[in-house]
Amino acid sequence: SNLIIALNGFAMMWILSQMGSTGVAAGALVYNTFAVMASLLFAFSVPVSIFSARAYGGNQLQEMPRILQAGSLVVIAIGILVAIGVSHLMPMYRFFHQPHEASAIAAAFFKGYAFALIPFGLRLVLSQIINGTSKPKIATLFSLLTLVLTVPICYWFAMGGLGLHAMGA
Repeated sequence: SNLIIALNGFAMMWILSQMGSTGVAAGALVYNTFAVMASLLFAFSVPVSIFSARAYGGNQLQEMPRILQAGSLVVIAIGILVAIGVSHLMPMYRFFHQPHEASAIAAAFFKGYAFALIPFGLRLVLSQIINGTSKPKIATLFSLLTLVLTVPICYWFAMGGLGLHAMGA
């Protein structure tokens, strides 16, 4: 699973490198900002694995829907808060003295990506439930499927899909 995450980061940096050195600088900002956001969502989804493992091990499978619902509600709430925070990235990047051009590209990326934070969080919850039921291969395959779908979609949007402006243009 960590290898898949690393491959995803590599693919995203490759996409942004198509825009030159400013794109690479923006990619570094995107990667680090995403790491903070993902860490927040991940931190709140980890207990799902613990509760689902306890329910699965104790043969209390009737608890699984409640665990899924509670975990989903928590990551939706955190996802909304993080998505709201994404709209304030430019002041934060200025505060940390980041290059303006790269900051503008990264901030534009996250304005679009903010809509993906909730599905990302829900995928984390589902992966945690799968891990909690001792089925890590299924969780890994699920992450691989996410990678295979995410990279082409991100490339398409970064290069101006659906009539949107290409990032950095």
